[in-house]
Amino acid sequence: MNVRKRIDYSDLYVALDIAINADLEQMDLYLKIGKAICSRPEKGAAVAAAEYIAERYPEIQGFSPRNVRRMRSFYATFNSEEELLCSAKKIGWSQIVIILEADLTLDEKKWYIHAAKQLGWSRNELGEKISNSAINEIIIDFTNNYCYNNAEITELESRYFGDCSEDDFKEIAHKERAVSIQNTNSNLSELFLREIIYDKQVGKSMKIILSRKGFDSSNGGCPSPILPDGTLLSIPIPSNDSVSFKDLGYRDINYSDLLSQLNPKKTYLNCHLDPDIRENVRLTEIADWKPAFGQIGSAQGLLKNAKVEIGDIFLFFGWFKRIEQYQGKYRYARKNAEDFYNGSDLQIIYGYLQVGEIITDPKRIADYYWHPHSSSERINNLNNALYVPAERLSFLPDYKGFGVLNYREDRVLTMKNKSRGVWSELEFLYPEHVYGNKKNSAKGEGLYYSGIWQELVVFETAELIEWAKSIIK
Repeated sequence: MNVRKRIDYSDLYVALDIAINADLEQMDLYLKIGKAICSRPEKGAAVAAAEYIAERYPEIQGFSPRNVRRMRSFYATFNSEEELLCSAKKIGWSQIVIILEADLTLDEKKWYIHAAKQLGWSRNELGEKISNSAINEIIIDFTNNYCYNNAEITELESRYFGDCSEDDFKEIAHKERAVSIQNTNSNLSELFLREIIYDKQVGKSMKIILSRKGFDSSNGGCPSPILPDGTLLSIPIPSNDSVSFKDLGYRDINYSDLLSQLNPKKTYLNCHLDPDIRENVRLTEIADWKPAFGQIGSAQGLLKNAKVEIGDIFLFFGWFKRIEQYQGKYRYARKNAEDFYNGSDLQIIYGYLQVGEIITDPKRIADYYWHPHSSSERINNLNNALYVPAERLSFLPDYKGFGVLNYREDRVLTMKNKSRGVWSELEFLYPEHVYGNKKNSAKGEGLYYSGIWQELVVFETAELIEWAKSIIK
């Protein structure tokens, strides 16, 4: 008969006593306990530690065998990642557990720790983001995730980039931003240096943001109409906000009535009127109305990380289709074999706004009481912002700083004879000119950015600015 030899865990217990009595912060305590357990080769060390803590310190909670195993995993995974631990200690243990137990590579775990810290995701939000592969859609600013002080940052800039001219910086930056930041195999220090290059570049140029707004397949379920007179009437997405479709109208067309004709099988009630840039769209006038565009959550996080600032220009685009009158009602035009643009689903630029001010103070946002981003459920969100237009366009001073556009073929992004998401091949919109981990997923001709996204931040080139001018004129 074999008798199992009793294992001597006295050294482990001493290490646990030292850690628990050291008055450490939670994360530091969990790391110490994880380290103590990892120093033992036995598979049962975590259970032994949990049982010892329960018996010796019955007043403290959170040290079940399962949670103690997580502490072991926490230390084993991240103990050699000093910079990463700096971020990990600033998010909750429940978020760390979600990341540890998800089916992620080490680099992906690193990304979600930084994203949770930077964007303030709760446990449930983080789980949802991992399930939806947010790493492929959201860009985070790695410069905010390091424990470097200003002096160390200045020293790094000088050491690596001190001899670079402004033109050199721009050339390097364009090349570096073409490399995938999230999925790179580079270490985090290299990512930090890439972001220094980016900061140098974006501070010296205008950015154009192609911003997807209005009805889509999942929010609304049908295209916004191109009216017979060429008006691009972007329909705001359905929501629980206070404005109803019945409250909105264009000339003699009520939004609710129009939608009941175009998509009679669906009922539309309230909507999210944003960007709010079409004057006199409300049937009840707001005396002190001013135009504004709001953004929140991860979409605002992307704009912030991409250094979108005063002077940059939003070009709003959406899903449109021409409509016609038939027997006294509106309907979508049938496809025309001789005219691709008459009856096809198209993505078209319908409006613009040059940023004159970015408002993040809730008290200031409240002044725009009619805007959905001043609502009680959004106004105190730390990642809530209003973009207010400049009085005049900097590159077209005869034009206001915001406006809506009518249909014109050159405002159509969709490539002729392609599905609506495949754009014409405009070189200045290709991935090497775009912020973040974007790639052209078009099969054959065209330009296609796949996935669910709202904002595409494009870096300044002479061709881009001339194109934006021609679109607005």
